[in-house]
Amino acid sequence: MKRLERSRYPLLAALIAALAGAAAPAPARAARPDLPTLSAAQQEKIRAGQFCLLSARDEDDETARIQGVLEIDATDAEIWEIILDPASVQDSAKAMKEVELLRDETLASGQRQLDLSFFLKVGPTEIRYHARRDYYPDQNHMTFEMDTSKDNDIDWTEGSYTTYDGLTEGRRLLLYSLVIDTGRNVPKWLEEDLTESSLKRYLLYVKKKAEG
Repeated sequence: MKRLERSRYPLLAALIAALAGAAAPAPARAARPDLPTLSAAQQEKIRAGQFCLLSARDEDDETARIQGVLEIDATDAEIWEIILDPASVQDSAKAMKEVELLRDETLASGQRQLDLSFFLKVGPTEIRYHARRDYYPDQNHMTFEMDTSKDNDIDWTEGSYTTYDGLTEGRRLLLYSLVIDTGRNVPKWLEEDLTESSLKRYLLYVKKKAEG
């Protein structure tokens, strides 16, 4: 099978991050991001149950910053149960062939750390990578980074999932944030396929499952 060339697919890390989150040891306490300012049009879209994507690229350092948000008619506990379940990663994407939980530990602080191994297959290309998730239940916030101490077939990526009070009473907002260094210019169609499209599919999967 064809192995992934890291320099050829720098944005494939974004697909992986959208599906699962990738990681190395995280700081003891991660900063919870503020909810982005949403326009009236974006708020209307979110209230209608639609996915809202925010994306920007710094042309100087070639860094892509991508955020997606949607509203879910469920509790924080119901949403996080899905996100923290390794099986949901595989269930949400046909390309994800294998997810293995290597470590699941809750620290004295209440922070939960999960180390995972993933196997993804896109066409003839096979991608293996390792990840750590750091979940802070008191903040309704989880960070992720690629674990560079292990062999990986992807480039660098990091980001977070966070839940907030919804725009509609009784609902919750789920925000996904990603920062990825592409290292080079990437065609728009490829960026959208490996970031925006996959991110949208995963968050809508979480919404559908949480709302039953």
